[in-house]
Amino acid sequence: MSELRGKDDIYFIFIKEKDLLVARAYSGMENIGDFSLPADSGIVGWVARTKLPALVNDTTKDKRYVPPPGKITRSEIAVPLISGNRLIGVFDIESPLKNAFSTSDLRFLKAISTYLAAVIELAMSYNDLKESVIHDFSTGAYSFKYLAERFNELTVANKKKLSIGFVDLNNFKYINDNYGHSAGDLILREFVKRLKLHLGSLDMVGRYGGDEFILMFPGTTRHGAEMALERLKKNLSEREIKLDIADLSIKIDFSYGVASYPDDGSSLRELIYHADQRMYRMKEKSRRASPVR
Repeated sequence: MSELRGKDDIYFIFIKEKDLLVARAYSGMENIGDFSLPADSGIVGWVARTKLPALVNDTTKDKRYVPPPGKITRSEIAVPLISGNRLIGVFDIESPLKNAFSTSDLRFLKAISTYLAAVIELAMSYNDLKESVIHDFSTGAYSFKYLAERFNELTVANKKKLSIGFVDLNNFKYINDNYGHSAGDLILREFVKRLKLHLGSLDMVGRYGGDEFILMFPGTTRHGAEMALERLKKNLSEREIKLDIADLSIKIDFSYGVASYPDDGSSLRELIYHADQRMYRMKEKSRRASPVR
């Protein structure tokens, strides 16, 4: 099996992500950045589609061949990475030499592919679990748990002042009740997306629950956070959100309250309590009949 250790060979582990095969690991090449192929492209695409191995010892005679970035290879061997009946990806090796691989090499790769697929799936599951702890998948905001951890790091550990904004969308219940939760979910995702566009690089947005969000402003006074939120409120109200799902055009409006560490409390829960009270008073003053335009 010395052919599989050729000094000029190129190794790829492609992971199936929607309609792409993404090179998540590779060896034998310079940094190629984000390299991916359409899931039906090249020899690796054929392997992914058919879930069958491929051994090609003269790529010039194979119409499926797609060269790797900046390289021309003459032999290619690839096996599907399958866990259960699910395709995880493709393990691919390419050589600049013709007839570089043998059927015994193919048997060897097929034998290790099951173990490789299991290891990759375990790593992917761990990353998914880690991501679910950090982010709220339905909106793209940080999870409350992650935000609480960051609060402790910034205040308890580093003794840094910060402010939070407790934000609640105005008349959100009207959207859910009249146009369904799918429309409401779209509003929340777009709301978070637009918040991120206007927040500072150190600021964070996390979901507290429902249509309530917490914005964290490290190193910012209460007055500074109030000014930032007022700018956000103005910017978001100037552009409508078009919802094809309900044929709606909506302007986002929200109420907010601000609290600061350490003036309003030493814990995140204390700050949320004070910010929530201030937000409620604003909501009562600015309540509208409907946000629908």
